[in-house]
Amino acid sequence: MAEGAFQRAVDEYINANADSELSIEFDSAATTSYHIGDPPDPRACDVSTYKGVDIRHQRARQVNVADFDQFDYVVAMDKSNLRDLLALAPKNSKAEVALFLSYSQNAKAVEVPDPYFGGDEGFMHCFDLIDGAAKGLLEHIIKQHHK
Repeated sequence: MAEGAFQRAVDEYINANADSELSIEFDSAATTSYHIGDPPDPRACDVSTYKGVDIRHQRARQVNVADFDQFDYVVAMDKSNLRDLLALAPKNSKAEVALFLSYSQNAKAVEVPDPYFGGDEGFMHCFDLIDGAAKGLLEHIIKQHHK
């Protein structure tokens, strides 16, 4: 859902700023190998589609050491994932590693809760949190890299 929400934020920014030369490469990955190659949870797809974002084409992959050189930002949904990412990050990594919701201006939560064992409303809540963080991360990137 985060990749889809971020894609929408980037698309909206580019559409609103036609003269922008913004070029951003991004991807999503898990800290575990449980679902490598699998599509998103059907409930995540349903909620994302309802919110105007199509994520059905995505497939799970596991984060790897090269991601810390390829990307400027590596974000975690919760503190457990953050610990895993920090442990994997090379000492000379250029990537800023942080909790995703730390970029949100409106989230009262620190972590994105895992909606997997809940119902659709859990996925809806997570999407709303993620959507705000996606917009905040994009604003942060623009401020840092496109002055």
